[in-house]
Parts: sequence; structure tokens; C-alpha cells
Amino acid sequence: MQGVKDTNVNIALETMAGKGTEIGRSFEELAEIMEQVEFNNKLSVCLDTCHIHDAGYDIVNDLDGVLHHFDKVIGLEKLGVIHLNDSKNPRGASKDRHAPLGSGWIGFEAMNNIANHEKLQHLPMILETPWIGKEDKTQRPMYEAEIALLSGNLSGRFGSEFLDHVERIDFLLGKKEIHFRDFVLNTWELLKNDAKAKKADGREPLERLYDILHEENLFSDLSEEQINQRLIVWLAGKEILKKA
Repeated sequence: MQGVKDTNVNIALETMAGKGTEIGRSFEELAEIMEQVEFNNKLSVCLDTCHIHDAGYDIVNDLDGVLHHFDKVIGLEKLGVIHLNDSKNPRGASKDRHAPLGSGWIGFEAMNNIANHEKLQHLPMILETPWIGKEDKTQRPMYEAEIALLSGNLSGRFGSEFLDHVERIDFLLGKKEIHFRDFVLNTWELLKNDAKAKKADGREPLERLYDILHEENLFSDLSEEQINQRLIVWLAGKEILKKA
């Protein structure tokens, strides 16, 4: 830290998921690292939502408890930035595999609670969600839809026709008795626990949903990226549409 002690530069230590031999998987480990560093006033923490979920912290059901624990061990004043990512694995899996918002085990509601929490909303937040698409050449990021969801600006960003499309998706999938959270979680459970089923069909939740819409020829005039954007919004749930 000698090189930055007299500058405005701060270095953020990122929370880790706990895979392999990496350290920093718990708040206690990060605190211990920081205590051993000279000029540690230049250190802060980058909290990655996927990482702490995979490390075992319950940010879905007890976000306030997690933040209280962080404050007690490290101090909320040391929190410098947040990486917003859903997770392809259940809590405590120690895997670190990011998913687009709403398409993983954390879910949009919990991600929205984090992004808009009174103790966190002043911090810079960075989406690191993966690009999606059936083929490498068609993969695109979902950042535009994710940011519109988190900022509560769906209507202003995409307009009424987009929201009507999401309603049509909800109607179609509702007829097929597909519930957004149940579908996501059940698909991940299947892929995690049934090796034979995964080998036969390894498609992840978003790809399966896209294929359903494609087979129904629901939006023949839209690109794969545009359809996936609408699915990302559908995965956020009906309450979001009511507020749009």
C-alpha cells in the first residue's frame, strides 16, 4: 500500500465465494487480511452478491442480518462498491457462477432489495451478469433491462409496447402453469441433482424459456436479444409491471 498511501486511490478487496483455496470467503477473513496491511485506511471492500450468497450468507431472507454482521466485523463505512449478480448455485455452494438478474437462486426481489437498501444505495454498483444467447455470436448483455428494473424505469426506458409484450409472455406461460420463481429454482435443482437429466438436456432456465416462446412463435419479428430482455423483466414478477 506504500504506493498509494499519499494518493486518492483506494483498493477494494472483493468478497469471495469460497471455491478452491481462495481466501476472503468470510467477513472475518477479510477483516484479518485488512488488519495485517500497512496503511489499511486505503483499503475498502467490494461486496459481490453472487460470491457472498455462494459463500453461505443469506441475502435473500436476512439481508439486514448480513449487513449487521458485516458492520460488526468490518464496518459498513469500509464498504466501497457492490457487484450485482444473481447466482446459478444454491446458497453455500462455494461455486461463483453468475446469472442474469432474476434467473438464478437469489432472484430479482432480493437483488432489488440490495440495490435499493437505504444503507447501500449511495454506493457505486456494477452489473457483472453474463451475456446470454443460443450461440456465441448471438450472445448479448441484459444490462439495459436489468438497470431499468433496478431503477424503476421500465416504462420510460422501453415504452408501453414492451410492457404489453411482457404481459403476453405472462399470459402464455400462465396457461402452461409456469411460475417464474418455481420454474427457475426447479430447473437449477434438476441440473444440479440429476446428472442423467442434465446430460439429456443441459439448458439453463432462460434458454428453456426462450425456446418455449420460439416454439410458440410469439414474437417472430423480434431478435433473440429483444425476447430475452422481455424474459428478464417477466422473471422479476408481476408486481414490477404494476409499478412500471
